[in-house]
Amino acid sequence: MATYYVRTPANGGSDANAGTSTSTAWATFTKAFSASGFTSGDTVYVEPGVYRETVTALNTSPTTRAYVIGDYTGAIFGTVGEVRLTSFTTSDDAAGSTSTLLNMNTRDNITLRGIRFEGVGRCIDVNSGSTFIDVEDCVIVSQNTGAIAFTSASSTALNCNLRRCIVWGLSDAVLITPNLAGSNIVLNMNIENCMITATSNRGINFSSSGTAATASAITVENCTIHAPTGIQSAASRYSTSSGIQVLNTLFYLCATGINAGTAGQVSENFCRYAMCSTPTTNITTNGANSNLVGNLNIDMGMSFLYDYTPRMPWYMPYVTNIINGDGTATGTPTDDIHGTTRSSPPSIGVSEQTTLYTGGLAANPLAGYVR
Repeated sequence: MATYYVRTPANGGSDANAGTSTSTAWATFTKAFSASGFTSGDTVYVEPGVYRETVTALNTSPTTRAYVIGDYTGAIFGTVGEVRLTSFTTSDDAAGSTSTLLNMNTRDNITLRGIRFEGVGRCIDVNSGSTFIDVEDCVIVSQNTGAIAFTSASSTALNCNLRRCIVWGLSDAVLITPNLAGSNIVLNMNIENCMITATSNRGINFSSSGTAATASAITVENCTIHAPTGIQSAASRYSTSSGIQVLNTLFYLCATGINAGTAGQVSENFCRYAMCSTPTTNITTNGANSNLVGNLNIDMGMSFLYDYTPRMPWYMPYVTNIINGDGTATGTPTDDIHGTTRSSPPSIGVSEQTTLYTGGLAANPLAGYVR
């Protein structure tokens, strides 16, 4: 097992370096994922900065878990800031590359953590043959269909997790496509503690390819979803007994919260549909603990606008709130998108109501004007 480092050329990074220390760091994600890059059991730390490149994984596929970690806290490099991988390869003012930002290219056993992925095309493509890929604590913003996409190999489980991420896409922010080649798949796909926004089509699109068979063992837990359709599943391609389970999830301002392709594919419970004109379609029986009506009940900047104390991040429940403690702790995450231990029972959506900002902030520029 080895530890490698990536930092910007301005701070001494060079792909001609050995990459084995902060003073001999590589300069690009491309080098880290190259044939001479990391492999089984290795860890790659990436310094805060902007990395303008598109990457196809060519490294030896790990057989034990490897990590690519953005050092946004400065624990390794001493500099606090965003680790940004972007397909605006010339500048933010020039047209970017439409190539996939990070093509996992059938690599396995990799965790991506603490990175902002910003793509004109798809941001992350966990494509046919890739398994055991975890994406955690990342921001994923794409101008294409499927900001992040998971596609299984023929009749093979994904065994992937999307955790504590913010995903924004113009269309189908999260795209899941099992390859059903005539045999059923226990997919083992989990999406939890994610804030998912799509401006058109679906927040999460459970699609499919291949011949007649079904996928099962998919969970969506403690997410907050805003899209024309929050979740949609392809007709006849997901198990009607153990297909997709949705728990503790907040849907807001959706034309349709959940649209199951076939009745029974999606089971839901402890969910809330706030200002959704059609909460669910093709759901045989809504969970006894779900609520198909109600208001938004999450902070969308209000605490900063009115200079409240405590100030709260966007998407956190109001202090007095109907979604606080309204979920189930059975089989769901023990922490929230901020890493805060969840209450028991937990709140609906990505966040618990927790005081994270109590002082040390700049004065509210609207103070004296809006009260």
